[in-house]
Amino acid sequence: MSVIDAIDRVREDIRYTLRGLARAPGFTLGVVLTLGLGLGVNAAMFTFLDKVFVQPPAGVAKAANVRRVYAAIVRPTEASGRLNSRTLLYPQIREIARSAGPAVSIGVFTSDHDSILVNADGRLIPVRRVFANTGYFRALDVRPLRGRFFDASEDRIEAPSPVAVISHSVWQRAFNGDPRAIGSTVRIKNQVVTIVGVTPETFAGIDLDRSELWMPLGNYNTDPPARVPWYDTYQSSFDVIARFDTPAAEDRFVAIGSRAVRPVKIANWGDSTADIRTGPILSALGPAEREKEVSISLRLGGVALIILLIATANVSNLLLVRATRREREIAIRRALGVSRTRLFGQLFTESLLLALMGGVVSLVLSAWAGTAIRRLLLPDVHWSISAADMRTALFAVGTALIVGFVVGLAPALRMWQPDVLTALKTTGKTTTRRRSPMRSALLVAQLALAFVLLVGAGLFVSSLRDVQNIDVGYDVNRTLIVSATSEKGGLTPAIEAAMPSITERLSSIDGVESVASASQGPMGGYSMIGVFLPDRDSLPKVGGDAGAYRVTVSPAYFKTVGQRVLAGRAFAVGDGPSVVVGEQMAKAYWPSQSAVGKCLILGKRE
Repeated sequence: MSVIDAIDRVREDIRYTLRGLARAPGFTLGVVLTLGLGLGVNAAMFTFLDKVFVQPPAGVAKAANVRRVYAAIVRPTEASGRLNSRTLLYPQIREIARSAGPAVSIGVFTSDHDSILVNADGRLIPVRRVFANTGYFRALDVRPLRGRFFDASEDRIEAPSPVAVISHSVWQRAFNGDPRAIGSTVRIKNQVVTIVGVTPETFAGIDLDRSELWMPLGNYNTDPPARVPWYDTYQSSFDVIARFDTPAAEDRFVAIGSRAVRPVKIANWGDSTADIRTGPILSALGPAEREKEVSISLRLGGVALIILLIATANVSNLLLVRATRREREIAIRRALGVSRTRLFGQLFTESLLLALMGGVVSLVLSAWAGTAIRRLLLPDVHWSISAADMRTALFAVGTALIVGFVVGLAPALRMWQPDVLTALKTTGKTTTRRRSPMRSALLVAQLALAFVLLVGAGLFVSSLRDVQNIDVGYDVNRTLIVSATSEKGGLTPAIEAAMPSITERLSSIDGVESVASASQGPMGGYSMIGVFLPDRDSLPKVGGDAGAYRVTVSPAYFKTVGQRVLAGRAFAVGDGPSVVVGEQMAKAYWPSQSAVGKCLILGKRE
C-alpha cells in the first residue's frame, strides 16, 4: 500500500467515525466530557508538577551544571540513618570555599521568611529579599538586564555595602521601568540602599518562592556586633550552590569539601563522619526532606492519576458496550470481505478521535483549574509560563493519544470473532446481554479505584475535622489578631509608646471584651533567648532546644486570648521584671517543685 492510499484510508475512517458519532450524540458527549474531566485534572496538575520537578529555574544558563550542596549528618532517628540538611553553617561554607579555590563558583544565599517593605519615593513595596554573595550570580550564570551585580568590594562579609539588585517586577512596580532607577536609593527598614542592577524578566531566584531583591551576604545581620561576629559562630546557616563543568569536577569538590569541614563540623553536629553531598538545583529532587508544598503536590498528583484511571475504565466500558451492540454490523462487514486490520483501524480511529476531543476540553479545564491550583498552593511562586502553555498542550495531546489507544483495546479485542456465522445468527438483544469477562474486569477496576478515592477523601475530611478540633491554646473563634508594623520592619519607639492608649481605645468599642498587645500573636512566631538558673551549671533542653521561646505581652494578654494560668497569676499593671513560663518548662526545670517564685536569668550569663 502506498502512502497516498494509506492517507486516503485514514480519511475514510475518520469520516466514517464522525458520521457514527454524530448518530449517537448522547454517547459522544458523555465520553468526551468524561475524558475531558480526567485529562483536564491531570493537565492542570502537570503545570504544577512540571514547575516543581521538571522545569529548571527560569533565566539560569545550563541549569543541569548547577548543583545544590547538602550536609549529610548521622542521625539514628532518621530512616536512612542520616539527615540531609539543605543548609550549611557559615564557618563550614568558608572552609569549603577556601579549600575548593577560585576555580569553583560557589553561591551562598538565604532569604527573609516574610516579605519586607521597601520605601521607594514614599511608595511602600512588599518584596521578598535574598542575601547572597557575588558567587551566587556567577554560579547561576545570570546577566543583569540593567546596571550590574554587586562586586567583591561590596560583598565584604565584615563591612558590607548597602547596595541591592532588584527584579524586573520590582523595577516595573516601584520605578515604572525607568532606567534612572539604577543609582537611585530606597529605604529598607533603617537602611538607605542604592540600586545597582536589575535582573532579567524571567529570573526570580531558584526556589519556589519568588525572589525580588538581592543584597550582599554581609547585610544578613546588621545589628550591633556582638563579642563574636555572626559569621564566626554556628548560629547562621545558608543555602549553597556550585557550578561544575564535568562530573569529575563535582566529585573532586565533594571530596575536598568533606575534608574541609572536618575541623568545624563536630562543634555543631557532634559527628566526625558527616560529609557534604550534591543534588539537583531543584530542591524537590534533592536528598533533603521535602517541603510541605512538594509533598502536597505529589499527593494531588496521585489523586489526579486515579481520576484519569477511573475515567479511562469508564470510557472503555462504554466503548465495549457500543462495540458489543455493533457485533452484527461488524460480522456483516467481515462477511463482505473487510479485513480485520481495517476494522481494527476504524475502532481505534473512533477511540482516538474521542480522546482528542476530550483533550481539547481538558485544555480549557486545565487553563482554569491550573490557575486555581497555583493560587491555592503556591501563590508566591514566579510562574514564567501560563497555565495553558505549549508544554501543557503537548502533555494533554500526548496523554489523550495514550488514553485513546488504551480505551480502544477493549472493543478491538471484543470484535476479534473467530466465527462470523455465530455473530450473524446472534440477535442484537442476545448480543447485548451476553456476559463479558472484560466488562466485569473493568467494572471491578472502576469500583476499586473509586473506593480508594473515596477512602482518601474521607481521610482528608477526617483530618480537617481533627485539625479544627485541636486545642491551639486560645479561642480561635472569638479572638481577632491584628498585626502592626512599619517600613523599618518593626514597631518604632513612637508606636510602642502609643500602644497602651491604642489598646485602651480599642477596648472601649462596643462588643470588644478585652484587648492586649504582644510582640507576636498566638502561634505567630517567637524569639529565642538563653535561660539560666542561678544555682545550676546546665539545664535540660525543652522541646529539643537550649533556651526558651520568648513573647513579650501586656497584662491583659492571657485574658484576651483565653489562656488559663495553671499556677500563680497572670501579669498585673505595675509588676517588676517577671515571667510566666510554660508547663513543659516548669516540669523540666523544677520537676518536683512549684515554678512560682523561682528565679530565672534571661539572656547571656556573665
